[in-house]
Amino acid sequence: MEDLKGYKWKNLSDKGKYVEAISPSLITIQLKSSDFLFISSYFKELLNDYDIVQVFLNKYNKISIPNQSIDLINTLLSFNGVERYNNHFYVIACVFQEIYITSIENDSLLNQPLVLSFQDESKDLRLLLDIIRDWMEGDRLKTNSISFKGKKTRTINNFFIVNDMFNMLIEKYGLTLTNFDAIKEKLISNTNNIKFEEQDEYWKYLFCRSLLEFKTGNNNVHKISNSDIKFVGQFLSIIQTPINKYPFELFPAIELSNLITLDDIKYLRTFIKRPKSFFV
Repeated sequence: MEDLKGYKWKNLSDKGKYVEAISPSLITIQLKSSDFLFISSYFKELLNDYDIVQVFLNKYNKISIPNQSIDLINTLLSFNGVERYNNHFYVIACVFQEIYITSIENDSLLNQPLVLSFQDESKDLRLLLDIIRDWMEGDRLKTNSISFKGKKTRTINNFFIVNDMFNMLIEKYGLTLTNFDAIKEKLISNTNNIKFEEQDEYWKYLFCRSLLEFKTGNNNVHKISNSDIKFVGQFLSIIQTPINKYPFELFPAIELSNLITLDDIKYLRTFIKRPKSFFV
């Protein structure tokens, strides 16, 4: 643990840039993985077995957070009757902040050909599997050619070669008409299904859902109250994650009640219910 570094809190300026918080305002907390087993396992289960807390603790052995942010977290948790998790939420605040900021700062990598190819894998795999299914279900003589586009477009027209290519794909994927839907779902689930340009918003969506379930024990987004959403929105504001992409600053004298508006609550409710735009 001694070789690990510390995570320093970042503030979002009115120019929309994240900058490290000023040292005199920071409180440093030493971290030990065993102290956070509960929150680690809880969020791991909520986020499809991805242990975001343990990944963070594998990188950092301390966190430095402004006193104001700690006070706001304490007030928020106390108001919602979960103040026994204060220390856990100092870590969750830093974990969420680091993930969100990293996803924004990686935007410059998104237009590289290999990255785009990786992003589109699920879409093209779905198309390929649909073509294979048509071939398995229909008159194979009607699927009579396969084209490849390189320096020029070249087409294979021979039925026997086309037949061999389909058979090799069917064998590779272990497909039958009986198991087709199950295998297709499994194959596509193993690819990236998130639009990279939306990954910051997708992470924010996961943060919202996990925080809601933590507070309510309810994963039905149609049965959540405004007070539940208010808890989520206030926590997002404390950790400097814009609710609807507008930069803001946490002024020294700001109070918890000023961190979210009714319009923010309406926006978050819609945001949480409609995540489809994140997916390829």
